[in-house]
Amino acid sequence: MNAQLIYNMFILLLEIIYSLLIVVIIDYLVKNNKLSRRTGRKLVHLLMGGLILFWFLYKSAYAEVFFSIVPLIFIAIIVFANLGKGSHKKNVARLTWTGNIREAVKGPLFFFFIFILITAIGFKSLPGVVALCAMVFGDGIAPFLGSMRKNKKSGNKSIEGAFGVFIGTLISSFIIYVIFFQGAAIYPYVLLIIAGVFASIIEFFTPSSYDNLTVPIAVFILLFILQFV
Repeated sequence: MNAQLIYNMFILLLEIIYSLLIVVIIDYLVKNNKLSRRTGRKLVHLLMGGLILFWFLYKSAYAEVFFSIVPLIFIAIIVFANLGKGSHKKNVARLTWTGNIREAVKGPLFFFFIFILITAIGFKSLPGVVALCAMVFGDGIAPFLGSMRKNKKSGNKSIEGAFGVFIGTLISSFIIYVIFFQGAAIYPYVLLIIAGVFASIIEFFTPSSYDNLTVPIAVFILLFILQFV
């Protein structure tokens, strides 16, 4: 068997273990009232951001396919839970905002779908990385700051939450860019700032159930265009 395929299978195993540990541990804490359901949902969202790092661990042989297996597994889990099949229905419901299993086919399902979509069209690219960072870390931090809101809000969104999207997107994408792209040019850093501002605006005006779709797709399109300017 090809050495790269063996290596990628090993990385896939690590990716599966990593993602399952997050879900199992947080589900246990929520089930035993160590965490609220909302806090558990926020932590799953943020910690799953670690999946982005696995992009850069895979070698070229079918790397996109191997990476996408884990998001696809979670999509299948959510779909089967909503169809009332399997014993994991309560586990999935516990990790939603309201405890309603139907909620999982919106934000959580979109979350893993975007991982697959961005991997297919922007694997290991700057637009791809920043798009995922905006969804995972930007949108993931927003509820924590939004809970302290004092300013005018749009729907259930707030100025504080929008600022969290900007900061989360900028810092996380900056760290990943410095480590894995090792760029010295100034322009990409300007793009990160623009993307952070843009992500915060899109998130602020998007209903909560759909920002896992609108934010990363909008950021990816913007950066894909700007990188050629």
